[in-house]
Amino acid sequence: MIASVSLISLDRVGHLGLATNPVVAATCALIWFMRPGEAVSRVLSIPAVVWIGKLSYSLYLWHYPIFAFGRISALGDPGPVDMVVWLILTFALSAAGYYLVERPFRFRLSAPRMGGGLAVMFVVILGFFGIVQTGVGLDQRTAKLDALYGDNEPDNEKLASQTWTYIEDIVEAAGAGSMLDNIPARDAPDAQIFPDDARLKVLVVGDSHGKDMFNALHQNREASDGLAFVRFVMYVRWPGNQLKALRASPSYAAADVILIAQHYTPEGLARIPAAIEAFKADGKRVIVTGHRAVFRSPSELPIFDWYLRRNGEIADQDVVDRLAYKYEAPGARKDSVRLAEIAKAAGVPYLDVRSLACDDAAKMCELTTPEGKKAMYDDHHWTLAGAAFYGRRAAEAGWFDVIAGD
Repeated sequence: MIASVSLISLDRVGHLGLATNPVVAATCALIWFMRPGEAVSRVLSIPAVVWIGKLSYSLYLWHYPIFAFGRISALGDPGPVDMVVWLILTFALSAAGYYLVERPFRFRLSAPRMGGGLAVMFVVILGFFGIVQTGVGLDQRTAKLDALYGDNEPDNEKLASQTWTYIEDIVEAAGAGSMLDNIPARDAPDAQIFPDDARLKVLVVGDSHGKDMFNALHQNREASDGLAFVRFVMYVRWPGNQLKALRASPSYAAADVILIAQHYTPEGLARIPAAIEAFKADGKRVIVTGHRAVFRSPSELPIFDWYLRRNGEIADQDVVDRLAYKYEAPGARKDSVRLAEIAKAAGVPYLDVRSLACDDAAKMCELTTPEGKKAMYDDHHWTLAGAAFYGRRAAEAGWFDVIAGD
Protein backbone atom coordinates (compact mmCIF):
# COMPACT_ATOMS: atom_id res chain seq x y z
CA MET A 1 0.00 0.00 0.00
CA ILE A 2 2.82 2.41 0.88
CA ALA A 3 4.64 1.53 -2.36
CA SER A 4 1.47 2.21 -4.39
CA VAL A 5 0.99 5.64 -2.86
CA SER A 6 4.68 6.46 -3.35
CA LEU A 7 5.21 5.16 -6.88
CA ILE A 8 1.95 5.62 -8.77
CA SER A 9 1.42 9.06 -10.31
CA LEU A 10 -2.31 9.63 -10.72
CA ASP A 11 -1.64 12.31 -13.34
CA ARG A 12 -0.25 9.62 -15.66
CA VAL A 13 -2.91 6.98 -15.09
CA GLY A 14 -5.66 6.83 -17.70
CA HIS A 15 -8.20 5.19 -15.37
CA LEU A 16 -7.96 5.98 -11.67
CA GLY A 17 -9.69 2.74 -10.73
CA LEU A 18 -6.67 0.78 -11.92
CA ALA A 19 -4.34 2.83 -9.75
CA THR A 20 -6.44 2.16 -6.63
CA ASN A 21 -6.44 -1.63 -7.03
CA PRO A 22 -3.13 -2.19 -5.17
CA VAL A 23 -4.30 0.06 -2.33
CA VAL A 24 -7.65 -1.75 -2.07
CA ALA A 25 -5.96 -5.17 -2.15
CA ALA A 26 -3.43 -4.13 0.50
CA THR A 27 -6.19 -2.72 2.74
CA CYS A 28 -8.20 -5.94 2.46
CA ALA A 29 -5.11 -7.99 3.32
CA LEU A 30 -4.38 -5.72 6.28
CA ILE A 31 -7.89 -6.20 7.68
CA TRP A 32 -7.87 -9.93 7.00
CA PHE A 33 -4.60 -10.62 8.81
CA MET A 34 -5.10 -8.23 11.74
CA ARG A 35 -5.15 -9.74 15.21
CA PRO A 36 -6.44 -8.21 18.48
CA GLY A 37 -3.76 -6.40 20.42
CA GLU A 38 -1.50 -5.70 17.45
CA ALA A 39 -0.29 -2.16 16.81
CA VAL A 40 -2.50 -1.66 13.75
CA SER A 41 -5.54 -2.96 15.63
CA ARG A 42 -4.90 -0.58 18.52
CA VAL A 43 -4.56 2.41 16.16
CA LEU A 44 -7.72 1.54 14.26
CA SER A 45 -9.57 1.11 17.58
CA ILE A 46 -8.91 4.68 18.73
CA PRO A 47 -12.35 6.32 19.21
CA ALA A 48 -11.55 9.23 16.88
CA VAL A 49 -10.46 6.83 14.12
CA VAL A 50 -13.57 4.69 14.66
CA TRP A 51 -15.73 7.82 14.42
CA ILE A 52 -14.09 8.85 11.14
CA GLY A 53 -14.72 5.34 9.85
CA LYS A 54 -18.42 5.67 10.69
CA LEU A 55 -18.53 8.97 8.78
CA SER A 56 -16.54 7.63 5.84
CA TYR A 57 -19.46 7.31 3.43
CA SER A 58 -20.82 10.75 4.30
CA LEU A 59 -17.31 12.20 3.99
CA TYR A 60 -17.05 10.64 0.55
CA LEU A 61 -20.39 12.14 -0.52
CA TRP A 62 -19.81 15.65 0.84
CA HIS A 63 -16.15 16.35 0.11
CA TYR A 64 -16.53 16.57 -3.66
CA PRO A 65 -19.18 19.32 -3.93
CA ILE A 66 -17.61 21.31 -1.09
CA PHE A 67 -14.11 21.27 -2.58
CA ALA A 68 -15.46 21.77 -6.12
CA PHE A 69 -17.50 24.85 -5.18
CA GLY A 70 -14.61 26.08 -3.07
CA ARG A 71 -12.25 25.98 -6.04
CA ILE A 72 -14.81 27.72 -8.23
CA SER A 73 -15.22 30.55 -5.72
CA ALA A 74 -11.46 31.03 -5.24
CA LEU A 75 -9.61 33.24 -7.72
CA GLY A 76 -6.27 31.53 -7.32
CA ASP A 77 -4.97 28.31 -5.87
CA PRO A 78 -6.62 27.48 -2.53
CA GLY A 79 -4.43 28.16 0.47
CA PRO A 80 -4.13 26.34 3.80
CA VAL A 81 -6.95 28.40 5.35
CA ASP A 82 -9.29 27.48 2.48
CA MET A 83 -8.45 23.81 2.87
CA VAL A 84 -9.07 23.89 6.63
CA VAL A 85 -12.44 25.65 6.19
CA TRP A 86 -13.54 23.16 3.52
CA LEU A 87 -12.40 20.24 5.66
CA ILE A 88 -14.34 21.52 8.69
CA LEU A 89 -17.43 22.05 6.54
CA THR A 90 -17.04 18.54 5.09
CA PHE A 91 -16.90 16.99 8.54
CA ALA A 92 -19.81 19.11 9.81
CA LEU A 93 -22.14 18.17 6.96
CA SER A 94 -20.96 14.55 7.06
CA ALA A 95 -21.72 14.33 10.77
CA ALA A 96 -25.16 15.85 10.17
CA GLY A 97 -25.80 13.35 7.40
CA TYR A 98 -24.65 10.46 9.55
CA TYR A 99 -26.64 11.32 12.67
CA LEU A 100 -29.76 12.67 10.99
CA VAL A 101 -30.07 10.38 7.97
CA GLU A 102 -27.74 7.38 7.91
CA ARG A 103 -28.21 6.21 11.52
CA PRO A 104 -32.01 6.62 11.50
CA PHE A 105 -32.23 4.53 8.36
CA ARG A 106 -29.85 1.90 9.69
CA PHE A 107 -31.21 1.60 13.22
CA ARG A 108 -34.86 2.44 12.53
CA LEU A 109 -35.27 5.34 14.89
CA SER A 110 -38.58 7.14 15.27
CA ALA A 111 -40.35 8.44 12.23
CA PRO A 112 -40.32 12.12 13.41
CA ARG A 113 -36.55 12.07 13.78
CA MET A 114 -36.11 10.40 10.47
CA GLY A 115 -38.42 12.90 8.85
CA GLY A 116 -36.55 15.79 10.42
CA GLY A 117 -33.24 14.46 9.18
CA LEU A 118 -34.56 14.01 5.68
CA ALA A 119 -36.01 17.51 5.76
CA VAL A 120 -32.66 18.99 6.78
CA MET A 121 -30.84 17.11 4.03
CA PHE A 122 -33.51 18.11 1.52
CA VAL A 123 -33.08 21.77 2.43
CA VAL A 124 -29.30 21.50 2.08
CA ILE A 125 -29.61 19.81 -1.33
CA LEU A 126 -32.07 22.46 -2.49
CA GLY A 127 -29.65 25.13 -1.31
CA PHE A 128 -26.82 23.69 -3.39
CA PHE A 129 -29.18 23.32 -6.36
CA GLY A 130 -30.25 26.94 -6.00
CA ILE A 131 -26.65 28.11 -5.93
CA VAL A 132 -25.90 26.20 -9.13
CA GLN A 133 -29.02 27.40 -10.94
CA THR A 134 -28.92 31.05 -9.92
CA GLY A 135 -25.15 31.47 -10.01
CA VAL A 136 -25.06 33.13 -6.61
CA GLY A 137 -21.57 34.44 -6.04
CA LEU A 138 -20.45 33.82 -9.62
CA ASP A 139 -21.28 37.36 -10.73
CA GLN A 140 -19.06 38.77 -7.99
CA ARG A 141 -16.29 36.34 -8.96
CA THR A 142 -16.61 37.31 -12.63
CA ALA A 143 -16.42 40.99 -11.70
CA LYS A 144 -13.28 40.36 -9.66
CA LEU A 145 -11.68 38.45 -12.52
CA ASP A 146 -12.59 41.15 -15.04
CA ALA A 147 -11.05 43.82 -12.82
CA LEU A 148 -7.95 41.69 -12.28
CA TYR A 149 -7.40 40.74 -15.92
CA GLY A 150 -8.33 44.04 -17.55
CA ASP A 151 -8.17 43.60 -21.34
CA ASN A 152 -7.09 39.97 -21.02
CA GLU A 153 -9.51 37.05 -21.17
CA PRO A 154 -9.51 35.03 -17.91
CA ASP A 155 -11.28 32.05 -19.51
CA ASN A 156 -8.55 29.91 -21.08
CA GLU A 157 -11.10 27.50 -22.53
CA LYS A 158 -12.57 30.39 -24.50
CA LEU A 159 -9.10 31.39 -25.72
CA ALA A 160 -8.49 27.79 -26.80
CA SER A 161 -11.76 27.70 -28.74
CA GLN A 162 -10.89 30.92 -30.55
CA THR A 163 -7.74 29.36 -32.00
CA TRP A 164 -9.88 27.35 -34.44
CA THR A 165 -11.39 30.48 -36.00
CA TYR A 166 -9.17 30.78 -39.08
CA ILE A 167 -9.19 27.05 -39.84
CA GLU A 168 -12.99 27.00 -39.61
CA ASP A 169 -13.27 30.02 -41.90
CA ILE A 170 -11.00 28.52 -44.55
CA VAL A 171 -12.69 25.13 -44.50
CA GLU A 172 -16.20 26.60 -44.62
CA ALA A 173 -15.27 29.05 -47.40
CA ALA A 174 -14.04 26.12 -49.46
CA GLY A 175 -17.30 24.23 -48.82
CA ALA A 176 -15.26 21.40 -47.38
CA GLY A 177 -17.46 20.57 -44.39
CA SER A 178 -17.81 21.64 -40.80
CA MET A 179 -16.02 21.08 -37.52
CA LEU A 180 -15.87 17.53 -36.25
CA ASP A 181 -14.35 16.89 -32.83
CA ASN A 182 -12.40 20.14 -33.06
CA ILE A 183 -10.81 18.99 -36.33
CA PRO A 184 -12.50 20.51 -39.37
CA ALA A 185 -13.38 17.49 -41.50
CA ARG A 186 -9.88 16.15 -40.81
CA ASP A 187 -8.84 19.51 -42.21
CA ALA A 188 -10.79 18.75 -45.35
CA PRO A 189 -8.75 15.85 -46.76
CA ASP A 190 -11.12 15.49 -49.72
CA ALA A 191 -11.00 19.14 -50.74
CA GLN A 192 -8.27 21.39 -52.09
CA ILE A 193 -8.60 24.52 -49.97
CA PHE A 194 -5.62 26.58 -51.13
CA PRO A 195 -6.46 29.83 -52.93
CA ASP A 196 -5.80 29.54 -56.66
CA ASP A 197 -3.81 32.76 -56.87
CA ALA A 198 -1.21 31.86 -54.23
CA ARG A 199 2.42 32.28 -55.28
CA LEU A 200 3.43 29.35 -53.10
CA LYS A 201 1.21 26.88 -51.28
CA VAL A 202 2.42 25.75 -47.86
CA LEU A 203 0.80 22.81 -46.08
CA VAL A 204 1.43 22.93 -42.33
CA VAL A 205 1.39 19.34 -41.06
CA GLY A 206 1.05 18.62 -37.36
CA ASP A 207 -1.14 18.28 -34.31
CA SER A 208 -2.34 21.14 -32.10
CA HIS A 209 1.12 22.71 -32.36
CA GLY A 210 0.67 22.61 -36.12
CA LYS A 211 -2.62 24.47 -35.68
CA ASP A 212 -0.84 27.16 -33.66
CA MET A 213 1.93 27.42 -36.28
CA PHE A 214 -0.69 27.78 -39.00
CA ASN A 215 -2.32 30.60 -37.00
CA ALA A 216 1.06 32.33 -36.61
CA LEU A 217 1.92 32.19 -40.31
CA HIS A 218 -1.59 32.81 -41.60
CA GLN A 219 -2.07 35.95 -39.51
CA ASN A 220 1.20 37.35 -40.88
CA ARG A 221 0.73 36.22 -44.49
CA GLU A 222 0.72 39.80 -45.78
CA ALA A 223 4.43 39.92 -44.95
CA SER A 224 5.05 36.73 -46.94
CA ASP A 225 4.63 38.10 -50.49
CA GLY A 226 1.93 35.76 -51.70
CA LEU A 227 2.37 32.63 -49.59
CA ALA A 228 -0.78 30.71 -48.68
CA PHE A 229 -1.03 28.42 -45.66
CA VAL A 230 -3.32 25.46 -44.96
CA ARG A 231 -3.12 23.02 -42.07
CA PHE A 232 -3.46 19.23 -42.17
CA VAL A 233 -3.83 17.38 -38.87
CA MET A 234 -1.30 14.70 -37.94
CA TYR A 235 -1.33 12.88 -34.62
CA VAL A 236 1.75 12.96 -32.42
CA ARG A 237 2.91 9.44 -33.31
CA TRP A 238 2.61 9.99 -37.07
CA PRO A 239 0.74 6.72 -37.73
CA GLY A 240 1.24 5.17 -41.15
CA ASN A 241 -2.44 5.23 -42.11
CA GLN A 242 -2.62 8.96 -41.44
CA LEU A 243 0.54 9.63 -43.40
CA LYS A 244 -1.00 7.69 -46.28
CA ALA A 245 -4.20 9.77 -46.05
CA LEU A 246 -2.12 12.96 -46.06
CA ARG A 247 -0.24 12.00 -49.23
CA ALA A 248 -3.51 11.06 -50.95
CA SER A 249 -5.26 14.35 -50.14
CA PRO A 250 -5.90 17.07 -52.74
CA SER A 251 -4.33 19.74 -50.50
CA TYR A 252 -1.12 17.71 -50.36
CA ALA A 253 -1.16 17.34 -54.14
CA ALA A 254 -1.57 21.11 -54.52
CA ALA A 255 1.07 22.02 -51.93
CA ASP A 256 4.52 23.20 -52.94
CA VAL A 257 5.97 23.07 -49.42
CA ILE A 258 5.37 20.73 -46.48
CA LEU A 259 6.12 22.43 -43.16
CA ILE A 260 6.28 20.03 -40.22
CA ALA A 261 5.15 21.59 -36.92
CA GLN A 262 4.43 19.13 -34.15
CA HIS A 263 4.36 18.47 -30.43
CA TYR A 264 7.05 15.87 -30.88
CA THR A 265 7.14 12.56 -29.05
CA PRO A 266 9.82 9.86 -29.23
CA GLU A 267 7.57 7.78 -31.52
CA GLY A 268 6.87 10.74 -33.78
CA LEU A 269 10.52 11.79 -33.91
CA ALA A 270 11.51 8.29 -34.99
CA ARG A 271 9.14 8.48 -37.98
CA ILE A 272 10.01 12.00 -39.14
CA PRO A 273 13.08 11.03 -41.26
CA ALA A 274 11.10 8.49 -43.32
CA ALA A 275 8.24 10.99 -43.74
CA ILE A 276 10.67 13.64 -44.99
CA GLU A 277 12.06 11.25 -47.60
CA ALA A 278 8.52 10.33 -48.71
CA PHE A 279 7.61 14.01 -49.11
CA LYS A 280 10.78 14.68 -51.07
CA ALA A 281 10.09 11.68 -53.32
CA ASP A 282 6.71 13.28 -54.11
CA GLY A 283 8.51 16.42 -55.28
CA LYS A 284 7.74 18.54 -52.23
CA ARG A 285 10.05 20.99 -50.51
CA VAL A 286 10.18 20.10 -46.82
CA ILE A 287 10.83 22.33 -43.82
CA VAL A 288 11.21 21.07 -40.26
CA THR A 289 10.35 23.29 -37.31
CA GLY A 290 11.71 22.68 -33.82
CA HIS A 291 9.87 22.03 -30.60
CA ARG A 292 8.42 25.13 -29.01
CA ALA A 293 8.98 26.09 -25.39
CA VAL A 294 6.85 24.04 -23.00
CA PHE A 295 6.39 25.10 -19.38
CA ARG A 296 5.68 23.36 -16.10
CA SER A 297 3.69 25.83 -14.04
CA PRO A 298 3.94 25.67 -10.24
CA SER A 299 0.15 25.76 -10.24
CA GLU A 300 -2.79 24.17 -12.02
CA LEU A 301 -3.05 27.49 -13.83
CA PRO A 302 -0.70 28.64 -16.60
CA ILE A 303 2.20 30.74 -15.35
CA PHE A 304 0.68 34.08 -16.42
CA ASP A 305 -2.64 33.36 -14.64
CA TRP A 306 -0.94 31.89 -11.58
CA TYR A 307 1.31 34.92 -11.11
CA LEU A 308 -1.49 37.43 -11.74
CA ARG A 309 -3.93 35.81 -9.31
CA ARG A 310 -1.29 35.28 -6.66
CA ASN A 311 0.04 38.86 -6.74
CA GLY A 312 -3.06 40.78 -7.83
CA GLU A 313 -1.19 42.51 -10.65
CA ILE A 314 1.72 42.21 -13.05
CA ALA A 315 3.74 45.33 -12.40
CA ASP A 316 6.80 44.08 -14.25
CA GLN A 317 6.33 41.63 -17.10
CA ASP A 318 10.06 40.83 -17.08
CA VAL A 319 9.58 39.11 -13.72
CA VAL A 320 7.00 36.76 -15.24
CA ASP A 321 9.18 36.12 -18.29
CA ARG A 322 12.13 35.18 -16.09
CA LEU A 323 9.87 32.85 -14.10
CA ALA A 324 8.75 31.28 -17.36
CA TYR A 325 12.37 30.60 -18.30
CA LYS A 326 12.90 29.01 -14.89
CA TYR A 327 9.86 26.75 -15.29
CA GLU A 328 10.56 25.73 -18.89
CA ALA A 329 10.56 21.95 -19.38
CA PRO A 330 13.96 20.74 -20.66
CA GLY A 331 12.56 18.21 -23.12
CA ALA A 332 11.78 20.81 -25.80
CA ARG A 333 15.41 21.90 -26.03
CA LYS A 334 16.63 18.32 -26.38
CA ASP A 335 14.02 17.55 -29.05
CA SER A 336 14.97 20.70 -30.96
CA VAL A 337 18.62 19.62 -31.08
CA ARG A 338 17.53 16.23 -32.42
CA LEU A 339 15.22 17.84 -35.00
CA ALA A 340 18.01 20.12 -36.22
CA GLU A 341 20.16 17.03 -36.72
CA ILE A 342 17.35 15.24 -38.59
CA ALA A 343 16.84 18.24 -40.86
CA LYS A 344 20.56 18.55 -41.56
CA ALA A 345 20.87 14.86 -42.38
CA ALA A 346 17.91 15.09 -44.75
CA GLY A 347 19.22 18.27 -46.38
CA VAL A 348 16.13 20.35 -45.56
CA PRO A 349 15.80 23.71 -43.75
CA TYR A 350 15.27 23.84 -39.99
CA LEU A 351 13.44 26.66 -38.21
CA ASP A 352 13.86 27.18 -34.46
CA VAL A 353 10.43 27.71 -32.90
CA ARG A 354 11.65 27.99 -29.33
CA SER A 355 13.66 31.13 -30.12
CA LEU A 356 10.43 32.94 -31.02
CA ALA A 357 9.56 33.06 -27.31
CA CYS A 358 12.77 32.39 -25.38
CA ASP A 359 16.07 34.25 -25.13
CA ASP A 360 18.79 32.18 -23.49
CA ALA A 361 21.16 35.14 -23.14
CA ALA A 362 18.55 37.14 -21.20
CA LYS A 363 17.15 33.98 -19.51
CA MET A 364 13.59 34.99 -20.41
CA CYS A 365 10.61 33.46 -22.22
CA GLU A 366 7.94 35.98 -23.25
CA LEU A 367 4.42 34.96 -22.25
CA THR A 368 2.66 38.18 -23.31
CA THR A 369 2.50 40.23 -26.48
CA PRO A 370 3.82 43.83 -26.56
CA GLU A 371 0.18 44.89 -26.14
CA GLY A 372 0.00 42.94 -22.86
CA LYS A 373 -2.17 40.10 -24.18
CA LYS A 374 -1.72 36.53 -23.01
CA ALA A 375 0.38 34.62 -25.54
CA MET A 376 -0.47 31.16 -24.15
CA TYR A 377 -3.70 29.67 -22.82
CA ASP A 378 -1.98 26.72 -21.14
CA ASP A 379 1.58 25.48 -20.71
CA HIS A 380 2.33 24.99 -24.42
CA HIS A 381 -0.45 26.26 -26.71
CA TRP A 382 -0.57 29.73 -28.25
CA THR A 383 -3.55 32.05 -28.12
CA LEU A 384 -4.51 33.82 -31.35
CA ALA A 385 -2.80 36.97 -30.06
CA GLY A 386 0.24 34.92 -29.10
CA ALA A 387 0.35 33.22 -32.49
CA ALA A 388 0.20 36.62 -34.23
CA PHE A 389 3.04 37.88 -32.00
CA TYR A 390 5.26 34.85 -32.52
CA GLY A 391 4.40 34.94 -36.24
CA ARG A 392 5.69 38.53 -36.43
CA ARG A 393 8.85 37.32 -34.72
CA ALA A 394 9.15 34.60 -37.36
CA ALA A 395 8.71 37.11 -40.17
CA GLU A 396 11.37 39.38 -38.68
CA ALA A 397 13.72 36.37 -38.39
CA GLY A 398 13.37 35.69 -42.14
CA TRP A 399 11.16 32.62 -41.92
CA PHE A 400 9.10 33.55 -44.98
CA ASP A 401 12.25 33.80 -47.10
CA VAL A 402 13.31 30.33 -45.94
CA ILE A 403 9.83 28.93 -46.63
CA ALA A 404 9.77 30.50 -50.09
CA GLY A 405 13.27 29.26 -50.83
CA ASP A 406 14.51 32.79 -51.60
